[in-house]
Amino acid sequence: MKRATLTADAKRELQEIWVLIALDNEPAADRIIDRLYDAFSQLAEYPHFGPAEPDLGPLVRSWPVSRYMVYYRPIENGVEILHIYDGARDIPRLFR
Repeated sequence: MKRATLTADAKRELQEIWVLIALDNEPAADRIIDRLYDAFSQLAEYPHFGPAEPDLGPLVRSWPVSRYMVYYRPIENGVEILHIYDGARDIPRLFR
């Protein structure tokens, strides 16, 4: 079975997303985290699903989930989730 592994940065970003949303609505925070994990599972099965992002690094790809962008790269037996950022942020600057 293919799997998604998360970097330490991605794990921290997931926690930050949950806390930010949960301040207003814990069930909504749970739902977005569930949607993100569902996307991670799909990306693990289809690692070339999202468009390539060569300006962000070798093999980096992206996939939108709600207002967030998941940045990942294909690896043997799945994907490595690199970052989960709000789509409104200056993404190239965050990858430097």
